[in-house]
Amino acid sequence: RATLRVTGMGAVGALKAKMFGQDVAAAPAGGGDSALLVVTAPPLPGGEGGFGEGAATLDAAVSLETPQGGFAAASLTFVAAPRAVSAAFSGSGGKILVAFAAPTDAKGISACDGGALAAGQGALVGAGATCSWESSSVLTVNLAAGATVVPGNTITISGALRAEGGLSDASAAQTVAAAAPAIPALPSFTLTGPSQASACDSATIEATGSSSRPLVFAWSTPASAPANLTALLAAERGGSVTFPASLLTGPTVITATATNFLGARSAPVAHAIALAQEGAPIVSVLLPPGPYTASKDLYATAVVQYSSCARSRGSLLFSWTLSERGGRRAVVLTGTAGEL
Repeated sequence: RATLRVTGMGAVGALKAKMFGQDVAAAPAGGGDSALLVVTAPPLPGGEGGFGEGAATLDAAVSLETPQGGFAAASLTFVAAPRAVSAAFSGSGGKILVAFAAPTDAKGISACDGGALAAGQGALVGAGATCSWESSSVLTVNLAAGATVVPGNTITISGALRAEGGLSDASAAQTVAAAAPAIPALPSFTLTGPSQASACDSATIEATGSSSRPLVFAWSTPASAPANLTALLAAERGGSVTFPASLLTGPTVITATATNFLGARSAPVAHAIALAQEGAPIVSVLLPPGPYTASKDLYATAVVQYSSCARSRGSLLFSWTLSERGGRRAVVLTGTAGEL
């Protein structure tokens, strides 16, 4: 309903109102103000489809006619029920942001499945996923562990949403496809493993990092590496590789890249390994994932395994050297403990 103030047309109770070419109900508002006329607008022709693509409001004319043939017109605004116009993953892939064409009356935070999203979508967004209204026109789906939704999948928004101020009809349930982020965050990880191993041992190199979903890895070696080692690494897709050190014929650089479920691929990360004297300890240096800042200490930890063909397993002595690559000083720091 819409209330109009009418002047200069006589008694409002005698006026005839029309919209979309048909008579509509109109009656004085009452309450002692004889200039107010309440017009009951008819349904919008075409329903919600009458708003047009992407439109949240539609202005329509109401004409008023006196018994003597006098004529006047006014404009009424129809407000569309909330309509989701886009959905996209955040750069990290941990959220989906759903944008609406206009502000809604929704607010707060709740469980997604059966709440802001229609029931039965726990497998898509993860059990325990929460949905929050960051603003009246943006719904954030905070994905939980186990989420399987990927770009191109659709999610279903629950019905019963109304425009801000309750001005519209309640919305029906609606689906929207989740798009990939415009700028996805690249996976980040470090490689840890021994820098040398003797021919009687196996070497394991592991990727360490954080991601909202499991990463798919690609492992490789330079063209000069032995074919058996290259083939073994090429068949691996997980976050670690293990191979007999006997496949090494000299210093070898092993490279890994990671791809996340959004299709974003990391920069290559390399790890160098060489053959050691038979029976030498197998030493790995552990560093936390970057980025690193000059204002914070960085700890490197040595993890040592005895070689399977070691003749003795006595006490270990450590010797660390930190060199500045391309700098003026060849050696920056030394140490003799298990951690530098």
